[in-house]
Amino acid sequence: MNPYTPDDYDKNLCLKPSFELYVILFFGIKDFLLVIIPAIASFKTKSTNLDYLSSLVQPEMFIADMIVIFVWLALINRRQGQNGLWMRIWNKGRMILAFSYSIQAVILAIEISMSVANVSNWIKAIDFRLASLFAVTLFLLITLLRNKRIKETFLDWPEQKSAG
Repeated sequence: MNPYTPDDYDKNLCLKPSFELYVILFFGIKDFLLVIIPAIASFKTKSTNLDYLSSLVQPEMFIADMIVIFVWLALINRRQGQNGLWMRIWNKGRMILAFSYSIQAVILAIEISMSVANVSNWIKAIDFRLASLFAVTLFLLITLLRNKRIKETFLDWPEQKSAG
């Protein structure tokens, strides 16, 4: 028996990405968004109200963000008649995202360990922002790997229209 309702499918009869998958995709490009959003806002309003967002950017995460952008592009191109490249990226999207999140987790673990390496009281030396980012990254990585709906969404690709 199919655990999904008809509303869970798009017009191409493929599983729609779940809310959890969208959270994973948006969090995967958080540093990219933290650069783009203030730039767009300041371009339109000439205001600097969002400049504090730039302090949250971790430039070392841009490689992992770029990897996730390819999965976003595959999602955008997930329709009939699209290039086979997007289908291959989409079908491997779960592992691509897991790789990107693993890179992020390793970078955060290194940053945390460097901040507590030369301190006698390591509890006080832990940066709460880094620790919370690390925890959220691990949680989303586990969700990505364990969620059946996400796994099945990445297996779906629209069928090509028959020529007759």
